[in-house]
Amino acid sequence: MKKVPILFSAFLITITVACVAAEIPKITDIIQKEGKFVFTDSSSTYQFYKNGVFILEPTGFSGRTIQGVWKTEDSNLFVVTGKWGWMNGISKTNDFRQLILSITLHPEQTKGDERLGAMKRFKIYPVYFTIEKLIEISKDQYEKEIKAEPVAQADRKG
Repeated sequence: MKKVPILFSAFLITITVACVAAEIPKITDIIQKEGKFVFTDSSSTYQFYKNGVFILEPTGFSGRTIQGVWKTEDSNLFVVTGKWGWMNGISKTNDFRQLILSITLHPEQTKGDERLGAMKRFKIYPVYFTIEKLIEISKDQYEKEIKAEPVAQADRKG
């Protein structure tokens, strides 16, 4: 008779976990719906736009920049190809890199909130993320990936 309550408890836990997991939207769905997805590591804003543009800017007046494009084949792994630089500082002239990020929305805060970035307001989403890979690439490979004029001039509205 004690087996029934244990099985029932396991069933309820399974249902609860499944319901919580079902409520977490995919990042790609947010990008399609809102035109962009932005998160921060407190030093920079990572901006993914619907039209494939990726921008990384410092939250202050100096810091790392990336201008490029993004793509994904699943909802959590993003490949960013871009030109790296430094706002208000010295940086390498032709620093082209590919960055692979694993990004997961915070399971309890999936709506995002308005915050001030580098002189801009963004809807910032709380995330967990890891840098899976970072490699230097050639200018030719960069240009092949972006297939367009300089990304800095791209329409960020998606």
